[in-house]
Amino acid sequence: MRRRANKYITWFIYIYIAAFAVIAYLQHNHEFLFYSILYLVLLFVVYFYQRRYHFPLQLPGVLLLGFAIFGLAHFAGGMLSIHGIKLYDIGFRFLHYDNIVHTFGSFLITIASFNLIFPYLHEKIRSTKLYLFVILFLISLGIGSINENIEFSAFVFLRSTGMGGYFNNALDLVFNAVGAVLGCTFIILFLLQKKLRDLSEF
Repeated sequence: MRRRANKYITWFIYIYIAAFAVIAYLQHNHEFLFYSILYLVLLFVVYFYQRRYHFPLQLPGVLLLGFAIFGLAHFAGGMLSIHGIKLYDIGFRFLHYDNIVHTFGSFLITIASFNLIFPYLHEKIRSTKLYLFVILFLISLGIGSINENIEFSAFVFLRSTGMGGYFNNALDLVFNAVGAVLGCTFIILFLLQKKLRDLSEF
């Protein structure tokens, strides 16, 4: 059942990436053609990880589904508009669509990182919530900064990017941190004990 769900989700991602790639081509949006390739690479990594390891969440393919929703939101935000305004620019004061997407993506990255590194952590780190929180928080921020560097590369080499300036970049990092905090809190409150119980059964 889990494999079937993952297969459907994966094909859903393939389809919308292909659709948005066509839209990006028609709009001469080289930035999002670039992102299409990167997201496909991410898809292969996550799908391989999803098949090889067991995620502690109950719904089949839930983390893969989360990344599917994140990718869809990202592509839609950069290429779809409402009354001439891109979705990424829609919001109220400091809170915009872009900020919500960054928070959600950082949350997912934190959960994925937890599953990836947990088997290799020292017992003291596993049992000390503060240590685990800090490590996962820093990992998530690091991955978020890589994403910002990718956006900067698109700005430098493609020139057709719609990314904002310094303030937008800084705000992205702030909301990446918010997502990391939410992810770490979710892990400590709901996932850690189950992981520890599963580990003690071996």
